[in-house]
Amino acid sequence: MKVKLNKYTWIYISIFIITLSESIFINNRGLDNLFEYIGYGILLIYIIFSFFKKDNYVDKKGNFIFFIVILIFSSIGLWFQDITKFRLFILEFTILAISIISVLSVNCMCSLDIIRGSAYAILIGIITASLLGIIGGDGIIDNIKAGEGILGISLGLNGGIVFKNYYSADLIIIYISIYIYGKYIKQKSIDKLIKILCLVLCILSNSRGGLALFAIFIISTNYSIIYSISKKYRKFIALLAIVIVGLITINVFNNIILGFSTYAYRFRGLLNYLNYYNGDSFHMIFGNAESFYDKSSSYVMAVRSTTGYDGSLEMSWLNILIKSGLLGVLAYVLIFIRMFKFAIKSSNKIISVGIMAITITLLASSLVEAYIQSIHCIYGIMSYMVINGLYGCDLKLKKEQNI
Repeated sequence: MKVKLNKYTWIYISIFIITLSESIFINNRGLDNLFEYIGYGILLIYIIFSFFKKDNYVDKKGNFIFFIVILIFSSIGLWFQDITKFRLFILEFTILAISIISVLSVNCMCSLDIIRGSAYAILIGIITASLLGIIGGDGIIDNIKAGEGILGISLGLNGGIVFKNYYSADLIIIYISIYIYGKYIKQKSIDKLIKILCLVLCILSNSRGGLALFAIFIISTNYSIIYSISKKYRKFIALLAIVIVGLITINVFNNIILGFSTYAYRFRGLLNYLNYYNGDSFHMIFGNAESFYDKSSSYVMAVRSTTGYDGSLEMSWLNILIKSGLLGVLAYVLIFIRMFKFAIKSSNKIISVGIMAITITLLASSLVEAYIQSIHCIYGIMSYMVINGLYGCDLKLKKEQNI
């Protein structure tokens, strides 16, 4: 692939650095936070400048007001809690980064070429992490606990990334970005090869969650059937489809996914927290960071020692509840409603289907992993940017066609 340096190079550099911050090599040497701050520093500055530049197609005022609302809902609870200034800074930085990326990046990737280039930046980051893992002796294969692998296999490829689930999620967003580029523009030979490679590597990662998200994305792309319906009834059918998919997802989650011990374990973590703090309205509304951060034990152990050891903290909504309370949960609900609206409002079939499929897949991931509220894995961050970028593409197309 021919590499060209242009004004978008900073996006690719930031994404590469963020992906590399996930590597075992970098983490084992205590450099992960440094890489994250550098990567996000570059990315956030670029997003802010691209949002406020004159020649964009977005509603600056409306999007900025929405950003402020999300930021306030997500962070106001932290200011009422007894936490150190250092911890407040870290948590606020995470919230600020996700708020900016999930809302203001509408003019950051409004080109399919940028989305494709960003996917390759992640791929190069993974390749680099793998090489560092081999050279540094950190390894690229995980030993898997009993009951967590596929078909009883106890090994999983991690590609030099700290967790095999992060690795598989990275592969998924590479696949998604290249898939959409191929649908909208054209399928290049190297892109076809990379998509097959991503699927094979995801299988080798032995990540059930990764394969499930892959399947959800592929199934969700059938949203295009909506366009065979009369435009008069399309919005109603789309909303009805979302409700039906939601009900099916809940049913599958309750009757199938919870049948796997690892996912039931994660769901119990949320139930344990809700049961324990059910009568504590303050911490339920504003969050409970003061009870679990900066303690003698780790964050994970602090939560589990309080609410119970028969559950874990991987589910996004539990972490949001702890950090920002129900106000924070509301913020993320609003973000997802906004993304679904993007899909429904889009005038371009391919863009609409792409936004809907990515949003559904990202929402599904929130039930089993912390991607939607974490800056430690590029999957969630990139998903937000691709969704916003596709909507930016749609706005740009409408402007050029004077629609």
